[in-house]
Parts: sequence; C-alpha cells; structure tokens
Amino acid sequence: MTKDEALQILEDNCRCDNDSFMDYTHERDMFEEKAFWELYNAIRVLSYEYKGKTLDKKIAHDIFHIVNYSHLKLLFHFDRSDLFTFDVLPKNYSEYYHRLHLLAGTFYNEELITDELEMYLNEDLRNPYSIFLDAIEA
Repeated sequence: MTKDEALQILEDNCRCDNDSFMDYTHERDMFEEKAFWELYNAIRVLSYEYKGKTLDKKIAHDIFHIVNYSHLKLLFHFDRSDLFTFDVLPKNYSEYYHRLHLLAGTFYNEELITDELEMYLNEDLRNPYSIFLDAIEA
C-alpha cells in the first residue's frame, strides 16, 4: 500500500464513502472486517511515513475522528437508551477496537507497530491482510 492509497482510505473513512470501515459502521450498521483491516493497515503505513516528520494536522485530526467515532458507535450499540445497534458485530469485537486504539496511540506518540509487534498481535487477532513495513524505516 502506498502513502497515497493510505491517504485515500483515510479520506474515504472520514466521508463514510466507498465501502470504507466508517461507511459500513455509520451508514450500514455493520462491522465489516475487511474494511477494518484496510483502515488499520492504512494508518500503519502512515505511521511509518510520518515517523520523525512534522505530523500533518489534517491527517492527525482524521485519524482521531475515525477512531473516536468508531468507539462512540460501539458505545451506542450497548446503550439501551440509544436506538443504534450493529446488525453485524464480531464476537471478539473488543480485540478489534483494542487493536485500533493501540495503533492510534502509536501514531500520535511517533512509535510504530513494527513487523515483529504485528506478528505478536496476530497471535490474538490475526490481520489477514498484514503488510510488512520495517524496510520502509531503514
């Protein structure tokens, strides 16, 4: 995945367009696994691209918005006084949201989910679309 592709995925998620994770979450009331991993991998690519560089405020805002809103939708799902519910939500949903939370934290702290850490995380929740990025850092 290129930086431009990752930025487009981020933009699609912000707009809830083009079968993005947020399109499924917000517009269709579904947790779509492939779209989740596409977003996750896009943010991971951007964390490598921006490590040690001035963080683009729009990108940082977009990631914050996506992660925050996706967590908010999950809270709405479990709030009995709210009408929103996911029609489709994986049984291990907390592992997905934890993984996204962890990734966003590493992005803002200018840390990386290295290939080694990614493989370790895959022991609990396998990313079927894993990409290997450590070569980019060199």
